[in-house]
Amino acid sequence: MTSLEVAGVAGTWVAAGLAVVALIGIAGQIVAWRTSRTERYKAISAVGPVNYGFIGKGWWAGPNTRVYRRIAAPDIKDEKLFANASQVWTYERYEHLSDSLRTSSWVQFGGLLKCYKFDLRYGNVLDIQGGRTWLPIHRSYLMAIGILGRVGRRPDRGKWDGRASRVSFYSRDHERDRDHHRGRDRELGRRPTVDSAWGPTYYGITAAIQFHESRQGKTKEVLYTPQSKDDIGMITAEQISLREMFLMAVGCIPSGSEECYWLADSFLTFEENEDVYASSLLSDDPDDGPALDRPTHITRIQAMVENNSDLGELADLPEADEMRALELIVISELDPRLERLAKPFSALPAREKIKTLGVVRLDRETLSSLKNLSDATYLPATADWIRIPRGKQSYRRDSNVKEYIRRRDGQSLALALLNIKWHPEGYIIGGISSQHRSIRFLTSAGSTKVFILFITRLQLGIETLGLTLDQKRSFFDSAKNVKDQLNIAKKWYKERKSRSLMQALYLFQQNIKSVVHKSSRANQMIGILMISNAEFFALVLESARFLETAGTMPIDIDLTAGTIKVLSGFGVTRTFVVDVDILSPGPNRGSTPEAKATILHTHVLMASLEACLTSVMLNCSFDADRFVSEVLECDEVLFMG
Repeated sequence: MTSLEVAGVAGTWVAAGLAVVALIGIAGQIVAWRTSRTERYKAISAVGPVNYGFIGKGWWAGPNTRVYRRIAAPDIKDEKLFANASQVWTYERYEHLSDSLRTSSWVQFGGLLKCYKFDLRYGNVLDIQGGRTWLPIHRSYLMAIGILGRVGRRPDRGKWDGRASRVSFYSRDHERDRDHHRGRDRELGRRPTVDSAWGPTYYGITAAIQFHESRQGKTKEVLYTPQSKDDIGMITAEQISLREMFLMAVGCIPSGSEECYWLADSFLTFEENEDVYASSLLSDDPDDGPALDRPTHITRIQAMVENNSDLGELADLPEADEMRALELIVISELDPRLERLAKPFSALPAREKIKTLGVVRLDRETLSSLKNLSDATYLPATADWIRIPRGKQSYRRDSNVKEYIRRRDGQSLALALLNIKWHPEGYIIGGISSQHRSIRFLTSAGSTKVFILFITRLQLGIETLGLTLDQKRSFFDSAKNVKDQLNIAKKWYKERKSRSLMQALYLFQQNIKSVVHKSSRANQMIGILMISNAEFFALVLESARFLETAGTMPIDIDLTAGTIKVLSGFGVTRTFVVDVDILSPGPNRGSTPEAKATILHTHVLMASLEACLTSVMLNCSFDADRFVSEVLECDEVLFMG
C-alpha cells in the first residue's frame, strides 16, 4: 500500500473519530440536559454538598451538572436487633461531620449513625417525591438515637452551656418543604395545611427532631436538624447499656436482680381526650379503679395491675378512706405496642420481673397498724411501713389521704436508684415530671433547698472532714458549682433542668465517690436509709451542724443484721434497720465477707450526701414521656427528608 493510500485510510478514520466525538458531545449534552430536568436529578442535587459518601460524584457533564450518580444510602428500613444493645455505646465524632443546614436531614442522621458506629448496610433505598429525597427508616433507629441523644421536651434546647436559643427548622429548605406539601394538597384537592401540620420539636444533645402527621393519623415524615458542633460540645462514653437506657426511657429503673421497677402508678385510670394529654404504654382498664388523680400534665406511661384479693377482709371503718397502703406487685399485662418497640433492644424482662406500686386491700389489722403510725412525726425504724410524701396540692384530688409503702419495697426502690451509673448528660426517664408515688418517694431526699443547706454545712466544716488538700479543693469547687447551678435553677424555673446543671451534679458525685468509705455495703445501707427514713435524714442533716465534735465519732454498722446505731439527742442511741437480703440478691443472699464495720461520722455524711445527690439527679432528669409516646404511636417505617 502506497503512502498516499495509507494517508487516505488514516484520514478517513480520523474523520470518523471526530464525527463520533462530535456526535457524543452533542448527544451527551442533550442527555445531560434531559437528565438535569428529571425529578430524580433535582432531588439528588438538592441533598447538598456534604453527603458522607451516600451519593456518588457521578460523571461530569457540564458546569454544575453530574450524571449517573450512584446512591448508597443507609438501608435502615427494616427492624434489626441491636446485637450490642447490652454493650456500652461511645460517641466518636465523624471526621467530616457537618452541621450545615444546607444538607438534607437524612444525610445528617446517617452521619450520626456512623458516629455511634451502628452496623449499617447501604443501597439505593431513597424514595423520591416532589423533588425531595426521603430515606425510609425503621422507628427503632430513631428510638435508639433519641435515647442516646437524650431527646425530649427540653427547656435548654439540648445545648451544652444551657442556652435556650431555638433550633429553627425553617432555615432548612422550608420554602421547598412548604411548596412540596402544598403541591400534595393541591393534587388531593385540599386546602394547604403544612404550616400547622408539623408537631412539637423534641430537642436532644446532638439534634432536634420534629414529626409530621399524615392525614391518615399516623406519623409518616420526620425532620432531623443537627445541633452545631459548639452546642454539642464533648460527649463522653455511656455508663450503661442501651438496653438499660431504653428501660429508663419508658419509665423503668432496672435493678441488679434482673427485675425492673415501673415508676408509674398502677392504680390510676385517666380519661383520654383532646384536653387531657394522656395515653398509656400499658393496658388501660376502666374496671381497674376510680380515677384518683387528674393532674394538668399526665404521664403517658402507666401500668395496669390486678390487686391481690386474698389480703383479708376489707375494713369497713371510716379511717379506711384516709389511709392507702402500697406495695410492689407484678404487672398483669403489657401493651403489645410496647413489647414491639422494646424488641430490637431486647429490653423488657419477663412480665413477672416487672413490678410497680399497687394498692393493698386493707384488712382490720393492717388498718389498725397504719392508724397507730399516722400521728407519729417519725415512724419507728422497725415498722413495716414507710410514709410517702404528699404531692403538690394542685396535682392531687386526694391530698388528705396518708399513703404508706412496705418498708422492704421502699428500700428496694431506693437501692435500685442508688445503683444507677450516672452519665454527665444524665438520662431521659419516662414520667419523671409527674406526681407518681414512686417518683415522689425517690425524690423526697432531693429537695433543692435542703440539699443546698446540706452542702453549705459541709463546706463550712470542711477542715474537720479529714480530707487531703487536693480533696478539699476539689470538693469545695465542685460543691460551689452545684450550688451556683441550683440557685440559677431556682430563679429561672423553666431552666431548672439543663446540661450544665447535670454535668455539675455528675462531677460532684465523682468527687464524693472518691472520699466515701471503702465498704460499698455500708454505703448502700446509709444511702437507703437517707432516702427511705425521714428520721435518719433529719439526724444526718442536723449532725452536719456540729462537725467539730461529731466528725471523728465512730458509727457501728452491723452488715449482717442490717442495723446502724446512731447517737441521738440527750445520749439516746437510735437503731435503724435495712432489709439486708435486698443487698445481696441471688443464691448467696445474706452472705457477706465482713460482719460488722465501724466507720467515722465523716463517712456517714459523704454516703448520705451521695444519696441526696442521686435523688437530685433523678429529679433533674429530662422526661422522655412525650417523645417515647410519639415514636410508639407512629408507623413502623417513617420517612426522613
